[in-house]
Amino acid sequence: MLGGVAASLVLTALPVLPTPATSAVKAAAAEAATGELDEAAALAQAKASGQQVEVTTARSEYTTTHANPDGTLTLTQSTTPQRVRRDDGTWGAVDTTLERRPDGRVAPKGAVVDVSFSGGGSGADMLR
Repeated sequence: MLGGVAASLVLTALPVLPTPATSAVKAAAAEAATGELDEAAALAQAKASGQQVEVTTARSEYTTTHANPDGTLTLTQSTTPQRVRRDDGTWGAVDTTLERRPDGRVAPKGAVVDVSFSGGGSGADMLR
């Protein structure tokens, strides 16, 4: 009887670990709520599909991270920007074409840094 009590105590002291199915359900719920895939969700999708899946929460102007079906991650890094983050948080293409802004200044359509130039005029307003 003492052996049964000791075994019962050991079992109740073990933490409850989430099953892979529980993790996948939570990852799918997080993706549905945000529209982005975190590492856990991307790994679950990659394993289920047998294809690489982008970890969109890890995306930056210079990097892309993919979850692989074997459970590893692949990071691709560039020395030049591959995309730009817009003011609304979405991603857009790099586009260095200059355009006139509503305030008269001239700026690239899509750049990593917020740079603009004077739209011209009289005086030294280039530094404004």
